[in-house]
Amino acid sequence: MMRMGFLISLSGLLTASGAYLLRVFISQAGGIEDVGLYSAGFAIINTYVGLIFNAMGTDYYPRLSAVVYDNDLCRQAVNQQAEIAILILGPILILFLICTEWVVELLYSDQFLAISEMLYWAAFGMFFKATSWAIGFLFLAKNASRIFFISELMVNLYMLFFNILGYYYLGLTGLGISFFFSYFLYFMQVYVISIKKFNFSFDNGFIKLFVVNIFLFLIVFLLVKIGNFQTLIIFVIISFSYSLFKVDERIGLKNKLLCFFR
Repeated sequence: MMRMGFLISLSGLLTASGAYLLRVFISQAGGIEDVGLYSAGFAIINTYVGLIFNAMGTDYYPRLSAVVYDNDLCRQAVNQQAEIAILILGPILILFLICTEWVVELLYSDQFLAISEMLYWAAFGMFFKATSWAIGFLFLAKNASRIFFISELMVNLYMLFFNILGYYYLGLTGLGISFFFSYFLYFMQVYVISIKKFNFSFDNGFIKLFVVNIFLFLIVFLLVKIGNFQTLIIFVIISFSYSLFKVDERIGLKNKLLCFFR
């Protein structure tokens, strides 16, 4: 327990150090104003979306730890949690994509609208962050502290590298693209490790959910980029309807709501 706690704390220190070094680089290459814009942008995406991760993690980790010695049950638990995470985040991220500029003006001011493009890409990256988050708990539940630390060290190193590269060439938008690309690589990394070490794999149900939500997000992403806002409401309705149907299919949401309001 002490070893795992120490390595988790050390991983958090690495993350904080990487964020500090990136801010130093941005202040030197672009100025203090860009540091503020970067911090404000990722405060939105990490804080508010992070609330969903924290809420799900409270139930998920004990449930996963209870079946840690059975790989089949572990695989089932991770797949179920990944499905729920994508079904909840999918429509929220699509709605966020449409309302990004309004959210930025509401929380800050129109002077912060320069971060909108960065947030578009960061929202895309959240799909891969959510999926890798579900797998990452498997390392903790299995008490694979060394694997966990090495994995976190790697992601912090290449995330810092891609952030610096992205900002150097593309400014704030490059930071959003690097966030997406880093979490895509991180997802591939933890997935390959979990296959080799814990005999893990995603089932067809999750793969279909993931592909559908990514497809809907990409359509909305393109419509936002070209400014076709009239069509967007259709895809918002499709996304929310699809997620509600699939959640009801898995946990009987309709019956739970009926019982709650009786």
